[in-house]
Amino acid sequence: MGTAYEGRVEKNDLAGGFWQLVCTDGNSYQLEGADSGLKRQGLRVRIVGGVQRSMFGIGMAGPHLKVESWEEI
Repeated sequence: MGTAYEGRVEKNDLAGGFWQLVCTDGNSYQLEGADSGLKRQGLRVRIVGGVQRSMFGIGMAGPHLKVESWEEI
């Protein structure tokens, strides 16, 4: 099981657009494997997943976070 991250989901329009988690601690992660229910602007969530530091994306908004599960908070 992965680590829990809490924050707000945001749509980033850079490089064609992607969804990211802006955490309460100020870190941000590009979401990988997010289902359509998670892709809602401003949604406050707790995501369990793993950070994929070896993955690089065109958005460069932070490391990728592979979503295992999530819940609205």
